Amino acid sequence: MRKLIIFSIFLLFVDAALACSCMGSPKEKQLEYADVVFLGIAKNSGSITTTEKIGPREYTGTKNETSFSVEEVFKGQLKPSFKIYSEEDSAACGVNFKEGKTYIVFAYYTEEGRHPSPQPVGELATDSCTMTFEVEKDRSRLNTQESDLIDFLRSGVNKHNQAQKEDANKDSAS
Repeated sequence: MRKLIIFSIFLLFVDAALACSCMGSPKEKQLEYADVVFLGIAKNSGSITTTEKIGPREYTGTKNETSFSVEEVFKGQLKPSFKIYSEEDSAACGVNFKEGKTYIVFAYYTEEGRHPSPQPVGELATDSCTMTFEVEKDRSRLNTQESDLIDFLRSGVNKHNQAQKEDANKDSAS
């Protein structure tokens, strides 16, 4: 009986070690860290296999690849045609987008060696440690948290755009 209890406790720790673990960040930091933030509808979703060499090791993995129809951009610029990449496995902090569902996506441009797993370099990626989440398609049914986040993002964009205009005015005045 004692061995069974010890084994059960061991399994709890092993499972926790394999699961995705994120340090929560306030929305201000999430907005700062993201290269792109947008509201959009997931269109086509599929899987790809990628390989990346980091040092002497080669990593192969499966990624989700999802294209979006963008409704509103809160930060950054998007190409007319783009895809968002994410780990396929939620235990690796992956986000599994459902076609036809609406999301707020916090994404970053990938860099070589950024993660110890393959990422398409220079592409947009996200993970479950960002504030990416599904929102109600019917905006009148948004919950308070979703509505507050959208309001915050819109005000953040306005502040960001105002700061850029002020910087441009300073540069042209000198």
